[in-house]
Amino acid sequence: MLALKRVICHFEEYMRPENIFLDFHADNKYDAIRILSENAKDLKLVRDARWLYEVVVAREELISTAIGNGVALLHPRHLHPSKIKAPSILFGRSDDGVDFDAPDNKPVTIFFMLLLHNDKQHLFSLSYISKLVQNPEVLEMFLNATNTEEIHRALTVIQG
Repeated sequence: MLALKRVICHFEEYMRPENIFLDFHADNKYDAIRILSENAKDLKLVRDARWLYEVVVAREELISTAIGNGVALLHPRHLHPSKIKAPSILFGRSDDGVDFDAPDNKPVTIFFMLLLHNDKQHLFSLSYISKLVQNPEVLEMFLNATNTEEIHRALTVIQG
């Protein structure tokens, strides 16, 4: 239990409430990536939204980062610590599902954009988020939350 509390505390450093964007509208996956890239720039997490958009699209063109159940884990193919001001994760929820070439062929409504500095941060966050979204109750909370605080709590409070 103590180890899990440490993990959540660590994750909370990357996933701040201001990094949560609810009910944005995207016409397609490129639009969703553009919106999240612009949000990252507005939050001053990156200097250049166009750069972020391009590296995430390049990663996406290798193979979709959608993992099923309406979730995608967006990230650049290579880590770019000099381009990312502070290790961060953005959460986005689209108002309508977006076709993202998901393995289950379902549209994506929940987006995580990982902007991290090293493999340890990246693998830790992928693992943590993957475990969270396997819990149907947490997924339901992500879909039905009415404010960013509810989402943040679902991401950073020990479940079960």
